[in-house]
Amino acid sequence: MKQLLMMRHAKSSWDGVTLRDIDRPLIDIGVKNTMLMAKQIMLQSFTPQIIFCSVAKRTCETAKILCNSTGWPETLISIEPDLYTFEESDVLEFIKRMSDDYKRVMILGHNPAFTYLFNSLSGDLITNLPTSGAALLEFKCDHWADITIKHGDTLWKKYPRMFA
Repeated sequence: MKQLLMMRHAKSSWDGVTLRDIDRPLIDIGVKNTMLMAKQIMLQSFTPQIIFCSVAKRTCETAKILCNSTGWPETLISIEPDLYTFEESDVLEFIKRMSDDYKRVMILGHNPAFTYLFNSLSGDLITNLPTSGAALLEFKCDHWADITIKHGDTLWKKYPRMFA
């Protein structure tokens, strides 16, 4: 059995015409929503063995806030260039390459890849995984490489606006 918590980065700044996308920092509401979601994740009794995170500043900041808010060690965070993508197929390929030593994995990344991939893997339909939104999928398999479309069971979906 494998569990995958997919979470989109928190709300980030669009200020600065010279700011590259990868360098966009979080804004205050993003920090607040991440702390709120950390509490919700803890209430669901999910603790990852590893947190794979896009190299974008906003995802790295989101991961650190999650760790600080939950008490998880920051050493769980693994920054992965391959997750700085907006393509569903790239994220799926990353997941299929993950070590089978991990049973409970969290990935932090970007839309539209995360919305599309959640829909593909679960067979559920969400129109948008919002910033700081998270969804936990469970797969009845022993190998990440065996994950296929509509193979995941949705255990829960949580968004900050549900708790505001």
